Amino acid sequence: MYPNPHNPDAFINHVYSYFYDIPNYRHFWYKSERTSWLVPLFYLKQLIGGINLAPFLALASWISLGSLYYIFFKNLYSSRKSLFFLPWVMYFPHLVGNSSGGGTYHNYGTSIYFLLCLIFWERAFAKNKKIFLVISGIFLCSTISSSIIHLNLLLLLPILQYQLKEKFSFSHYLYLLIGIILALILWGGFSFYFDRGFLNFGRRFDILFRHINQYEEYQEWFYPLKSFFFLKKRFATYLSFLAICFVVNLIYLKNKFKEKKPFGSYSINVHAVFIICLWVLWHIQGTNTLYPPDFVYPLQVPLLWSIANTLPEPQDRYFRPITLITLGLLITSALFYFPFNHASKIPDPIYVGIFTTIGIIGVLILISRAPYRGLTRVGAILAVILCFDAFNDKVMYINKNPCLYHKESHDLVFKIVDTALKYRKNPEHIFFYFDEGETLKLTNPICSLYPKLPLGKIAEHIRMIIDDTHDQLKLVDRIKNADFYYLKKKKTIFLILGEKTDFFAKELQEKAKRYNFKLQTLIYDEIYLSKEPVRYALYALEDKAQDKDE
Repeated sequence: MYPNPHNPDAFINHVYSYFYDIPNYRHFWYKSERTSWLVPLFYLKQLIGGINLAPFLALASWISLGSLYYIFFKNLYSSRKSLFFLPWVMYFPHLVGNSSGGGTYHNYGTSIYFLLCLIFWERAFAKNKKIFLVISGIFLCSTISSSIIHLNLLLLLPILQYQLKEKFSFSHYLYLLIGIILALILWGGFSFYFDRGFLNFGRRFDILFRHINQYEEYQEWFYPLKSFFFLKKRFATYLSFLAICFVVNLIYLKNKFKEKKPFGSYSINVHAVFIICLWVLWHIQGTNTLYPPDFVYPLQVPLLWSIANTLPEPQDRYFRPITLITLGLLITSALFYFPFNHASKIPDPIYVGIFTTIGIIGVLILISRAPYRGLTRVGAILAVILCFDAFNDKVMYINKNPCLYHKESHDLVFKIVDTALKYRKNPEHIFFYFDEGETLKLTNPICSLYPKLPLGKIAEHIRMIIDDTHDQLKLVDRIKNADFYYLKKKKTIFLILGEKTDFFAKELQEKAKRYNFKLQTLIYDEIYLSKEPVRYALYALEDKAQDKDE
């Protein structure tokens, strides 16, 4: 529910929720163009506060996405099949777009918008209401405004139409286009209102085309294909699902081709195979499309949909016990299987291969024509669960590492930010001292997996947040004599963070006295991070002579 303190990118959307109304705040950056997600964040932050924003959104989005997956599959198939899928959707965070960015990361918003787009597209045909086509267009535009990667999933709209056996008509897409234009006006209007320009999306298209045509520029963060499966298990959380879907869909399509069924009945399965091949091909070329948190998570919608299309309809007399068994297995596997997972010394290639194979066999049993039969079906469900369970590092992390430093470092960041901004309304300048390389040693035994926390990195997040919010802002990594000359006749705040707070506060007092400045202590406080004290202090600095004149 909280962003990873090691990852500054995880905080950026949260940062915009503070300063989106400041036009020059990180404006010339493609991340500022996610208007459809940043504007709701900005107003929501005003309502519930910055420190509550990430956990509130994480929980609300998780529940919303589970509900939307249920509604989408229920409309396409039945409530029985939809409920059958729900435990997997809710249990595996990567299926709903969760990443290391916590609740404010745009993956959540993009996934919500896209599922709403598909749901209203389907409802438009089911209810024969053109207004639903317009609403679908609004959500489609909001999706792409939040994440341009979803341009690759536009084929899902005609595929859904094929599956519903609706005739193709240009009028349907005309109404969709009207919705897109309305959304452009809506989000462009908000962007214009905040002085960020009306058509605020050009830089992302430029990055997209450069990423495709000039991918050599991105080689610094490129992962070779072998590194996903053979070097890091956490990548297998996403990519084992790709392998399972690819094999299962190929076998399913082979049978469908023999039966000569209408294309609409298996078009989503063709799309799943196509898009997996496309992603792998792009990655081999060097575009890094298989990097899970950023590029693979959108594929979960068509891939889950393709698996749902292969599964037979659950029979009434077997449905309830199978669902209860599934839920029970999810809970018990979380309690008992993870200790083995965490302590496992199995080499990664063997580890990934074993559990991907288990998942493929399990799904193949589930899609077989035979009806649900006791232990066979239970075993198949268990096999699929074990496959995902083996790679589900996020749930394993909670199970094996009860250390709450994600939450505590998040609270530390935004408590200091809120305090600094509160006092900053009068002084125009903030000087921020911190030790970039400082670490915090943790003695708390429950934090044994992370004996040292990067306090300097956490301070960097604070620096990133309060940076660029005023032309006169100055951030420093040490107190220099030259700074005092610069501060002549200017009201200023010094913000100091870290174990050396006392030392630098004393140094600041000595230099203020030497240069005839008045030093006022605004706040001196301790925040506990995993039971370790972290000190921070704010001092107001003014020229004594100016103070006397006033």
